[in-house]
Amino acid sequence: MDKIYSVVILCFVLFNNSRAQTYTHELNLGIGAVSRPFAKDGIKFNPKAGAGGHKVNSSEAFHLNYQYSINPRLSVGIIFIYEQLQHEETAGSSDPNNFWMRKIYKDIQYTLLANFRNSWVQKKWISLYSDVALGFNIVDREEVRNDFLDGSTYQKYHFAYQITPIGIKIGKQLFGYAELGYGFKGIVCGGVGIRF
Repeated sequence: MDKIYSVVILCFVLFNNSRAQTYTHELNLGIGAVSRPFAKDGIKFNPKAGAGGHKVNSSEAFHLNYQYSINPRLSVGIIFIYEQLQHEETAGSSDPNNFWMRKIYKDIQYTLLANFRNSWVQKKWISLYSDVALGFNIVDREEVRNDFLDGSTYQKYHFAYQITPIGIKIGKQLFGYAELGYGFKGIVCGGVGIRF
């Protein structure tokens, strides 16, 4: 009887040790370039600027992501993204009194996405995956200067997304990653993470 208990305890210990190498949780921190809000605002034509211009600067899109593995290939998670865009509109008029007119404002973007991941290649140190994430975006606009006298301080809500056809993770418990996609995280993203 003691031998049976010993074998059961030994099997239990071995089973738990083997399961300890399959991580179910993942936390990562990263940065992305050319997010959808930056691309949309930086490329659009603004008729109020007249012969002047509309310049947009981005803080880049910082993101924090938690993933939970349902099985070795599929995982679900949540992504929080923060980005700050600074806009500057100039009149550029031929009238010397209006030439220096400016409107400067900041759009602070907060985005929350539900993320669905399919890992289609998994090796010992490398993993290739695709993501689809959907959620919402909150924009807090804060005016810094406005010579045009048309107020633009507000808070707006938008549908948000991130489509990532290819991402790569390199490492085991601690890893680095890079992604190509389009949406609120950016076209090119990268960062570091931990599995536990």
